[in-house]
Amino acid sequence: MLPTIFTGQGASYSEAILALSDGTVFNGVSIGADGSCVAELVFNTALSGHQELITDPSYAEQIVVFTYPHIGSTGVNSHDSESNGTQINGLVIRDCPPITSNFRSEQSLPDYLRANGIVAISGVDTRMLVRILRDKGKQSACIMVGGNSEEAIAMARAHEGKLHNPTPSYTETTVFEPTSTTDEKAKHIVAIDFGIKNSAISYLTSRGCKVTVLPNSSDIAQITKLAPDALYISGGAGQANSNSAGLDTLQQLLETNIPLFAVGYGAQLLAVALGASVSPLEVGNHGINHPVQNVETGRVYISCQKQDFQINKGSLPKNLKPEFVSLFDGSLQGFSVIGKPIMATQFYPEGAPGPSDLTHIIDQFFDLTASNS
Repeated sequence: MLPTIFTGQGASYSEAILALSDGTVFNGVSIGADGSCVAELVFNTALSGHQELITDPSYAEQIVVFTYPHIGSTGVNSHDSESNGTQINGLVIRDCPPITSNFRSEQSLPDYLRANGIVAISGVDTRMLVRILRDKGKQSACIMVGGNSEEAIAMARAHEGKLHNPTPSYTETTVFEPTSTTDEKAKHIVAIDFGIKNSAISYLTSRGCKVTVLPNSSDIAQITKLAPDALYISGGAGQANSNSAGLDTLQQLLETNIPLFAVGYGAQLLAVALGASVSPLEVGNHGINHPVQNVETGRVYISCQKQDFQINKGSLPKNLKPEFVSLFDGSLQGFSVIGKPIMATQFYPEGAPGPSDLTHIIDQFFDLTASNS
C-alpha cells in the first residue's frame, strides 16, 4: 500500500483491497461504505469533476479509477450531480485529502460515498494500475473492505465478461420547461433516456427548448404522439448491438424524418440502426481532455468522453458522413446523415464536467432542425 494522506491524521480507517481478475492485488484504505463491490474497471483522466462522474449514468455498474492523484479536495454539493443519485459501483483513487476546501462544498467525498453505499479505496498506485489496464485491456475487479485477497480475486473472475445495460435517469415521463426565452417559438425536444445527464437537459432548456424526457422503454406511438420538433438520443452504458428493443424503436423513428441528435451510447445505437457496427475498445476513452478533429476543417477541439465501444469506420454506409475523429486512437467521434437532419457525436458536446469547446455542435443541429421545418 502506498502512503496515504489519511495516515497519521488521528482518524481510524479500515483496510481495503482491490483485486483484478488477472490476480493482481492492491492494498489501501477504505474511504467509502463497508462491504464489497464487483464490476468492470475503467480509468478516467479528468483532473476534476468527481461528483459529476460518480452520478453520471454512463458509468453505471462500473468501478472508476481516477488517474489524477488527488481527488475530493473540493468536496460535494447539491448542484453538480448529473442524475438523481450515484451511479458507479466503486471508486479507486491515489489520495483523498482529509480537508475539503471549496466555498460550494456541502459534504466531504468520503461522507458522501458512505451515505450512498459506494465502496471506495484510497492509497492505490493508480499509475501502475492504469499500466496494467493498458497492457492487458479491460478487466473486472473487486473492492473489498477487510476480507482476503483470494476471495476478492474469485469474485472479480466470476464477474468477467458480464455486460451491463443502459440505466435510465428517469423512470417516467418528465417535462422540463425552458429556462430562457428567444424570439422564436420554443422548440419541443423529446429525449429518449438511456442515461441522460442533467447537464444535457440544462443546456437544451437554456437554449429556450422545452424538453420531455421519456424512458427508453417508450414505443414509437408514445414518442410521436408528443409531436416533437426534434429527438435527442441520450448517452448511457451498455452495448448497442445487444439492445434489440432500442434498435427497433430507433429504426422506426428514422422513418418519421423527425430531426435527430444522438450522443455517446445513443450515437452507437444510431450507427447500428443505420447499418454500421460497433466493437469494444481495448481500454476505452474516459475523461475531459480528449482531442477530436473536425474531418472537414482540420480544427481540433477538446472533448468530454465516456466511451467503451467504437463505431467501426469501415462499416459506415455510404450515406453516413464522418464529422470528427479522435486524435488519441483515430476512432470515429461524430457523423451525420447526408441529406437528412441527423447528427451524432461520440463525445458529450455539453461537457459538464469538461470544456465547452463543442457546444456549437448542438447549435448546428438546431440550424438543421429549422431548415427542416
